[in-house]
Amino acid sequence: MHASRRLCREADRIGRTTISSHGYVRVFVGKDHHLADVAGYAYQHRLVMETKLRRCLAPGEIVHHDDRNKGNNEPGNLVLEPSRWHHNAKHRRLLTPRQTPGQPNERVACACGCGERIWRFNKHHVEMRFISGHNARLKKKKVCFPKRPAGWHNRIKTACPAGHGYTPGNTRVDRGRRICKTCHRLQEAARRKGWKNGEQIKSREV
Repeated sequence: MHASRRLCREADRIGRTTISSHGYVRVFVGKDHHLADVAGYAYQHRLVMETKLRRCLAPGEIVHHDDRNKGNNEPGNLVLEPSRWHHNAKHRRLLTPRQTPGQPNERVACACGCGERIWRFNKHHVEMRFISGHNARLKKKKVCFPKRPAGWHNRIKTACPAGHGYTPGNTRVDRGRRICKTCHRLQEAARRKGWKNGEQIKSREV
């Protein structure tokens, strides 16, 4: 009795249409239909294509809307595609670097300039420009500067902190260090007078 009531309710709903969350028109055909989902609805464009072809759609066949309008399910607007790959190729942008159906796969040179050759498209139909590990964006060339000797920043100076120039007559080299003769002379004179760095040194009381 309950089964008969369910069949009667389904019979009253046959042909009722609704719009899916993706924008496609769905038609209630009953849960026993081969294109129906768990709720008993089937996509209208697939039903129209089966009526147009007078056969059931094979697994993997996709129905494409020629004008990109999902609500226009006229027979003249529907095109049958043999696979999802062929269908995605029609929705793909023109400049997308992917292999299109019927496009041959050829070997091209690696873009890094190593001289090796690779297949232009991989198994996912994506264009390959570099061999794995040869990507120039990931393998940036390092610029190595020559190691500078210790104390190089002092060697490029032309005068001492007091402003006396490092001339051949005013420079003395001691253990690799340049010493200003003028500064050394002034420091020695101040030391003899009991001065050090401009301050008088107090004599220690014994």
